[in-house]
Amino acid sequence: MPPTLPQAKFRVLVWTGNKVVRCERLAYTLPESGRELIRDFTYDFQPGAKLGIVGRNGAGKTTLLDLIAGLKSPTSGRWEMGETSVVGYLTQSPPPIRDDLRIIDYIREIADNRKAKIVAAGGVLEQMDTPEVLLEKLGFPRPRQFQKVSSLSGGERRRLHLASVLVERPNVLILDEPTNDLDLSTVEVLEEQLRSFRGVLLTVSHDRAFMDNVAERLLVLAGDGLVRLFDGNYTEYLELMDEEEAAKAAEQRAASGSAASVSGASVASVSSVDSDGEAAEGAAATTTEGRGGKGKGRKGKQQQQQQAAAEPKAEAAAPKKPRKMGYYEQQEYNKLTKEIDDLNAKRDKLNELVMSLAQSGTDLAALEKASVEMGAVQDAIDAKSERWLELAELAGDI
Repeated sequence: MPPTLPQAKFRVLVWTGNKVVRCERLAYTLPESGRELIRDFTYDFQPGAKLGIVGRNGAGKTTLLDLIAGLKSPTSGRWEMGETSVVGYLTQSPPPIRDDLRIIDYIREIADNRKAKIVAAGGVLEQMDTPEVLLEKLGFPRPRQFQKVSSLSGGERRRLHLASVLVERPNVLILDEPTNDLDLSTVEVLEEQLRSFRGVLLTVSHDRAFMDNVAERLLVLAGDGLVRLFDGNYTEYLELMDEEEAAKAAEQRAASGSAASVSGASVASVSSVDSDGEAAEGAAATTTEGRGGKGKGRKGKQQQQQQAAAEPKAEAAAPKKPRKMGYYEQQEYNKLTKEIDDLNAKRDKLNELVMSLAQSGTDLAALEKASVEMGAVQDAIDAKSERWLELAELAGDI
């Protein structure tokens, strides 16, 4: 059963005005199970709207995003998009990219194509970061931008996907769990970008602080197929849900207490039948603690007391002593410090070389070779630093 949502801060979804994306009575039924995941969804998305989408797992959040973006066809209802609307969609899984492309070339190509379309349509190009600056803000230093896509880790591919969405200059921006695989500094850059965004913003995220910073109102999926508009931020919504859960728990405790009182009265009446402690075996087992009678009741009580006396001893067991560093680990620990210092110095020299080659632009082959080598050195630094931390903890140095 879906939860019952309080109505104080929820509003009916209605049509309001100019067309960016319009959804009228959309419904979507899962083809495999026949379950109606979304039903009767109506909303007219206006420029400047910043909405979060929340609901339990499986309630249909990503499906709703796909319907709004036009990637899924509704089972019924009407979906319309404005002629000048451009959707940028950050999905949870980055799209495939040719591994032989350089990072900067991939983003430049998207930016150039988008600019050409805007100019061809007679539009005005608004000021925004260049591909190089945007990539830098998202954690790709200039030398790194000249490396191939094949060298990227999973988290870096996610950041590249984000860059490709932002450089597209969308006026409808859809973000599905955007903070996954992002470090704090990149999340702050993304929040800065979104604060100045003037189009329609839709965000799905479990990151409370991020949602509070980017979403002014919420579309709530409670699991019954309906989508409700909540007039407040994510923290206010969670607090309201907590209050609802606390109220339900209090009701259940009150109901349980009433049932226990009735049960206790029944037991008391059974015990009073045999006041000298010779009640039936089943009744004695039920009322061992209250009766203090003879026979099995007393034996059971003694066993409980012995078990209770033994439990604190187990809890008071001394904690295991931390493992000490072995001889060979100590030797490795001593070597790692120097190795990491040497690698850092090598990386710095390669960085200077890459910057020099990038500025001159005369030897792209040498630039690519130096960039790849610098990436390999950084990977070695990361691996050795992680091992150093493990050994430093054993040594008690951190």
